[in-house]
Amino acid sequence: MPCVRTMDVSKIKGAYFLGIGGIGMSAIARYFVQQGISVFGYDKVRTSLCEKLEQEGMTIHYEDDSKKIPAEFIESPQTHICVYTPAIPTDFGEYSFLLSKNIPLFKRADVLGFITKDSFTIAVAGTHGKTTTSTLLARALSAYDINFTAFLGGISTDFDTNFVSISNKKELFEKPIIVVEADEFDRSFLKLSPNIAIVTSTDADHLDIYGKESGVREGFEDFVKCIKEGGVLVQKKGLNLPCSDKIKSVTYGHKYSKANYTYNNPNFTYNRFIFAWQGPSEGLKVMLGIPGEHNAENATAVLAVLDKLKLEVAKSSKKISNSLIDWDSLN
Repeated sequence: MPCVRTMDVSKIKGAYFLGIGGIGMSAIARYFVQQGISVFGYDKVRTSLCEKLEQEGMTIHYEDDSKKIPAEFIESPQTHICVYTPAIPTDFGEYSFLLSKNIPLFKRADVLGFITKDSFTIAVAGTHGKTTTSTLLARALSAYDINFTAFLGGISTDFDTNFVSISNKKELFEKPIIVVEADEFDRSFLKLSPNIAIVTSTDADHLDIYGKESGVREGFEDFVKCIKEGGVLVQKKGLNLPCSDKIKSVTYGHKYSKANYTYNNPNFTYNRFIFAWQGPSEGLKVMLGIPGEHNAENATAVLAVLDKLKLEVAKSSKKISNSLIDWDSLN
């Protein structure tokens, strides 16, 4: 198994990614480049995403060749980290080579945990709906004069990227805001400690990891325990995920579900999907660029988060009206 250690991102000079072309991996790679860190990596195929990463200054190769791993990653592991995706097989040559040199290897989830550790983190979890909801949330936050960072699980056509960083505005809190998808695969979301968490669904999935549906449910219950004291859980009405009395739990759903935040009357008007949103003290009509009642539900969760952040909810409604996702980017 890979070695495990903690990581101080501020001391990192270089990052090497095994599977850099994955949606989750590439978002972190883009974050490191933004931080002024040199990024190198391997991927099996030179996709259009990999081409964009190269254009952004990353060095990528497409052969399993340990000689192409820069020497500094072997000689200075204290300041150069190696990140791998679980999709990389354990008998992969470069992976085995790094292990033989006793080089610490980090999973993507570990690195995301390190990056978000000292931030105000908003994590979006659920067996479906994560990417849409997190992208809508990033789009909505862009309506305000605040700084934030978002790691997305798809290429947002709004931002033309899966990594969004707004840094020329104001800080809403003393800590930076980071939006991140909380992936249940391999229990990765347990590496996070969010201040606010959205849970969209807990349907049976990844049974190779959890064994059975009840195992999936237990995994999400464990994730809820990761929410920081004083934090907020925004969960779909009916999930009934328990949380401690030190966490505020609110629900969202259709008007007839009697949730804390609701949507109603979803319909198409002038080629737009419109619905009525209602919070505890505010209501408005919302227009989405993506159709479907499930997306009205996802947007309702997003607006609930904005309300909990004490932001003017109506200000964001125009921003999410044109939110779209390049579904071909999802993997």
